[in-house]
Amino acid sequence: MISILPNDTTSIAVGSLLGVDMHIDLLNSSSGFFATNDVTEGLKNSGYNAIIGAALDNESANQTITEAALPIRTVRLYHLEDETEELQENELVCFGKNYVLIQASSAILSRDLEDGIADLKQRGYTPILVKAEQYECLQDNYRNIQRVILQGCLFETDMLSLTGHNGAESKRLAQKLFKEERVSFAGSGACSADEQYVVNELFHSKKLVKQLQSPQIKNKELLTTY
Repeated sequence: MISILPNDTTSIAVGSLLGVDMHIDLLNSSSGFFATNDVTEGLKNSGYNAIIGAALDNESANQTITEAALPIRTVRLYHLEDETEELQENELVCFGKNYVLIQASSAILSRDLEDGIADLKQRGYTPILVKAEQYECLQDNYRNIQRVILQGCLFETDMLSLTGHNGAESKRLAQKLFKEERVSFAGSGACSADEQYVVNELFHSKKLVKQLQSPQIKNKELLTTY
């Protein structure tokens, strides 16, 4: 059997496979994360071409990010529970192929998550659930995952979760989602140079490299939709 993958997996950086880092936390100043050159330089060295940074409000999403080693393209991130009125507006801020980034509290009930997704799909949007591996209703019941997928929702998963950084349950579900090609967008999740190094260590695994080469992963698509 001949492997189509390089023998030296230590030379493979996540960016060389994905092209774009789908970085949900980078612009979230309320969590202590922001676009510093230290973070973006680390991502650049890992082979990324750009960062899709999710902002929690329209004002932040329209800001020009300066002093960053990589282009940061901001997109709007909607919260299903806290922004119900805004989500009912006639037009939402989209990117790519009518994608809308959504999040909720990790303890949201499955039926509430599904209701929010159904509403967006009915209006012609394609919702992307960020950090899908961290939702309790998806961690403890795989049938909930299948229902959400059948509704047309896409998943974004942070690779940092694969290291156990976000807890054992998040790690377990992240592994399952990658293995079964349920992940449509992958993000490093790294908010420091040290965390990026930990993520890069994952690429000793040929199995993970192969999973990220799946056509199901749509990160590179975002390079051509701006």
